[in-house]
Amino acid sequence: MLTFEREHFNFYSLVYIPSLPVGQRWKAVSDCVWDAPNFLTVKTGLADQYGGDSELSALFQNILGVRDANFHDFLDELRARKSPPGMDLARTTTNIYDKLWKSISLDADWALVRSQFEKDHLVYADGRWHPPTSCLWSSPVKIGGKVILQGLYHNLQEFFVTKLKIKKAEVGMLVQDLTKKLKAKTPPPPVEVKSLLLKIAEMLRTEREDSGAKDHFNALKQLSFLPVKLGAGDTYLAGIHSDFAILDHRQYAEAFSSSIRTLDFSQIEVLKLDPLLTRLGLKARGLSHLVKEKSTAGASSSRDDGLTKDFRNRAYAFYW
Repeated sequence: MLTFEREHFNFYSLVYIPSLPVGQRWKAVSDCVWDAPNFLTVKTGLADQYGGDSELSALFQNILGVRDANFHDFLDELRARKSPPGMDLARTTTNIYDKLWKSISLDADWALVRSQFEKDHLVYADGRWHPPTSCLWSSPVKIGGKVILQGLYHNLQEFFVTKLKIKKAEVGMLVQDLTKKLKAKTPPPPVEVKSLLLKIAEMLRTEREDSGAKDHFNALKQLSFLPVKLGAGDTYLAGIHSDFAILDHRQYAEAFSSSIRTLDFSQIEVLKLDPLLTRLGLKARGLSHLVKEKSTAGASSSRDDGLTKDFRNRAYAFYW
């Protein structure tokens, strides 16, 4: 008997929705849910219409078996929102993702959601729809082929990172991206490479190196990727085995930078670059390692420890 009644409500569209426009007010029971968020368009929520009537609530929920909206409905809503394109949907998708996140507790359901997001490209960003594998949660630089989500969905980090398994940028990713750019038909100019190297160094300082970084560093070291210049000349990209020094000492830099090839980073930038220089084994190229100070005196000279100590005390403030 109950099956018969539900079939009739479906076949004849016997659910009346007074809030809808004329001509759209009769719905099949299969097109309805009981409790639904305001953004839901793929199903019609009945609680707002009949929640205040206990008899009608019992009819819909207990007899006709109308359920609350669930994560399957939210996935369908995301698919429906993909057409028509061209609309700014960031606010709406934020609400859908938030509701989706809070509606799932089982690991098996999250596995299904991840597969559907990947198959149907259900991540909205930059006016387009993307699979999770084309996204990063955060990155200090733009990585080719990846969209960054943190700025758009800053309150949904657990949803994207923990549940959808979207990664944050890692050192290896940045190194790999730089390698790809250097191998491109039109490689980036030295000033762009310089900026990327500083970003890699910054990440090395704050993040643990990921497992794939070693191979990416080895690939990078086969290329010309270090900005080098001679005096006031133009900067060019050189390989790791090229002839250059690093300006890690102010006085030595002032004395030698105009006459030797140096890495095109200021002394302050060299300090920021230190984790990368260490990782590349280039610390020994610093002028502080390369320059050896020597002094000579005549045969009739004698050592005066007091004068030596006084001179060192006076010179200390100028040395570095």
